[in-house]
Amino acid sequence: MQEQHFHLSLVIPIYNEAGRLHLMEGGLVELAHDASQFQIEVVMVDDGSRDNTWEDLQALEKEFPQKHGVNKDRFHVRSLQQIPNAGKGVALQKGVKEARGDWILTLDADMAARPIEVLKWQKEGQLDLNDPSEKMVMIGSREHPKSIVIDKSGRRIMGRVFNALTRTISGLPLRDTQCGFKLYPANLAKETFAKLIHTGWAHDVEILMRVQHQGHSIKPLPVHWTAIEGSKINPLKDAWDMFWEIVKIRFNLNKEFKKD
Repeated sequence: MQEQHFHLSLVIPIYNEAGRLHLMEGGLVELAHDASQFQIEVVMVDDGSRDNTWEDLQALEKEFPQKHGVNKDRFHVRSLQQIPNAGKGVALQKGVKEARGDWILTLDADMAARPIEVLKWQKEGQLDLNDPSEKMVMIGSREHPKSIVIDKSGRRIMGRVFNALTRTISGLPLRDTQCGFKLYPANLAKETFAKLIHTGWAHDVEILMRVQHQGHSIKPLPVHWTAIEGSKINPLKDAWDMFWEIVKIRFNLNKEFKKD
């Protein structure tokens, strides 16, 4: 049987989100009804959750088409499981490998940036989902002057400090590397994620450094981003751990790139 072709694959890493899956479902329903001209698949990757997330994802996969009046051949939802829990980077690695679209969008399950943002990029001429030949990675940037950011947590200041350090250490000329909303041409995503070494919270930095090293462009684009309660990131502890992880990434990749 011939494998189905998709214009866009959404890859969503998920860990212990049983209480917030309704947020993801709402974002997917919105996309399903607004993107009727495209073939889309959703790859939900459970990263060894310890609550009822996996059971809920299986139910969502089974019920989504009929529940929301969606043609499952045009908007396909499937769930994968990564056991044991291995980190967000590993879950993304698995989902990207399994994705079957021309484009691959990685995004967070809490839908802080909702998938319809891609349709806005399409409408504004920033990309053509019907043309996967583009070798440019497009990333949602909360620091883009046209972005709308709703965040009452006070973490944005910490994020800006972290990103300033990231720019210094990594050499990436980007003001926001940690927004999970990133769009890749499929071939580039598969090639890059397959080489991923550091699979923790700073995996984004390694991916973007690899993309830059390969000579591909990285284009920050505006997003409507809303901070969602229940974040698993500790602003102080995790920022410190991510800082040292970026130092290790820079050191390891410098050695790897010299061999090239």
